[in-house]
Amino acid sequence: MKPGPLLDLELVFKLPGHRYVSSDGNCENNEPCYSAIKSALDASQNGDVINVERGTYGEAPARSMPGIVSINGGWNDTFTDQTGSTTIYAPEATGGATIKLLPDIRVVAHP
Repeated sequence: MKPGPLLDLELVFKLPGHRYVSSDGNCENNEPCYSAIKSALDASQNGDVINVERGTYGEAPARSMPGIVSINGGWNDTFTDQTGSTTIYAPEATGGATIKLLPDIRVVAHP
């Protein structure tokens, strides 16, 4: 019996990635690094976690791509310890997007 054609199948699994945000754009060798939460959200894919340095960010991050992205705040400047909080305006999620705000994110009203 002659063997049939082999099925050539390639499976690609994407593990959730980490992105880093520091207001001065210096994330101490943690990559990819952004100076704005919105920029990190724009580059994120489903399941990613955005680690944000402690401080106040005068932005209301928005996402309109389907999937879940988590924002994790309060990190020190080397991203080795969470010792504070990160303050942002309320984020907006549309088009099937979900933004999960993890502890250490403080949301304030937009002026």
